[in-house]
Amino acid sequence: MLMFNQALPEEWADGQHLPMKKEGGDEAESDSVGLAERFNLAFPRRGRISDVAIAKACGVKPQAVWGWRGTGRIAKKHLNVLSELSGRSQQWWLGGLDEPQPSTLTPRQELVLFLWQFLPPAEEMKMLDRLEAARAAQDAMRRNVRGRLAAIPSSTVAAEFGKAKLKKRTKTAA
Repeated sequence: MLMFNQALPEEWADGQHLPMKKEGGDEAESDSVGLAERFNLAFPRRGRISDVAIAKACGVKPQAVWGWRGTGRIAKKHLNVLSELSGRSQQWWLGGLDEPQPSTLTPRQELVLFLWQFLPPAEEMKMLDRLEAARAAQDAMRRNVRGRLAAIPSSTVAAEFGKAKLKKRTKTAA
């Protein structure tokens, strides 16, 4: 068994295989140390999500999040939010070795979803209404363009295309 002050083996370098117990330590203390390491792996200090944002999402003060980094004493009620924010399963947070699921969202889409949870309900409804109105306007514009294109006889399009080719040939010949 490794002591925490020893270097980690190479197979643990990726952070996926962390020792969960210290030699001679009590199990609860070693679990919280493992949870602190997992927290720091999931949320690096200069990562994409700040400690303040994590605190807001969990409904705690930033000082609590800073404490989690050192002690790993995190209430189980926060694991759902931490799991969502980090992209790692609750099993991983509780000491399992599963891999995070790759996101199919772009970073911009992830940011929108992350920020959405901080909108008050009234603002959510306003935002949804605006998004639906924008989508409806875009759909109407597409229908309008398709209708105009469909109204042009294909012989006219072919004739105009032929005229353009003829003009191009005469310019290059001159």
